[in-house]
Amino acid sequence: MALIFPEFCSRSPDLAKFAYLQKEKPHYLPERISVNLSARQFSNPQLIPMIKNVLRTQKISPKQLELEITETGLIENIAEVCSTLHQLGDMGIQLAIDDFGTGYSSLGYLKDLPFNRLKIDKSFVDSCMFDYNSQSIIESIIGLAHRIGLEVTAEGVETIEQKQFLAKHQCDEFQGYYFSPPISPEEFGSFFSQYH
Repeated sequence: MALIFPEFCSRSPDLAKFAYLQKEKPHYLPERISVNLSARQFSNPQLIPMIKNVLRTQKISPKQLELEITETGLIENIAEVCSTLHQLGDMGIQLAIDDFGTGYSSLGYLKDLPFNRLKIDKSFVDSCMFDYNSQSIIESIIGLAHRIGLEVTAEGVETIEQKQFLAKHQCDEFQGYYFSPPISPEEFGSFFSQYH
């Protein structure tokens, strides 16, 4: 489940319900809530106090929270977000690079920053069934990520064939319409209520 940061902060009652249900019925729920943050939000000096407050007041474990930054946003603002990423990683919060493969970046930051996951951009998944180059890029991303200890999520999975191709190449998780459309913040609470 993914939210953007202002929605994450404003959904406190639903987050408390998530935390409770995660303990009571863990097999029904995702392991974590993913929150998309912009590079500007990662650069905000109040980010860490805000996150600590939400985690504390809603009794959410840091490992249940995954913060996502796009590869492009990271590269354009790496000096500003580097310290914040390390502080968040030290707190036990999961960190993901979203839309991986779309930025023109050095791979050096992968070894220096505390990321847990790469999310392969949908553009590669869209064409993986008919484009050899996309297949090769996906295989390379998965192999590289696993060799340096990162998990991989494929975005934009819409068909069983895409899912099977990705699974064959050891992709760890899948996201896309094949499984579920996005859930709006308004649906967030009622989604969890069905398991309560």
